[in-house]
Amino acid sequence: MRLMVTCEEATDWISRREEGKLTLSRGLRLRLHLFLCVFCRRFNRQNKILIHHVHHHNDATLSDQEKKAMADRLRGL
Repeated sequence: MRLMVTCEEATDWISRREEGKLTLSRGLRLRLHLFLCVFCRRFNRQNKILIHHVHHHNDATLSDQEKKAMADRLRGL
């Protein structure tokens, strides 16, 4: 088993983790990758923001102000 994972694997595992479908072994390897990779850390933060907004706004339409605020937060990461 390889200890390091690729960015492609890491982004896939980030999504699986949000769904609760990540093994303990992969979770630990993902944490190591995130510690070392600034790009995947950014993807992880952006993914968390999107998941948060989807869960809190899935039945509502976002106002223009809310859309702008979300876009600004994603650009600022």
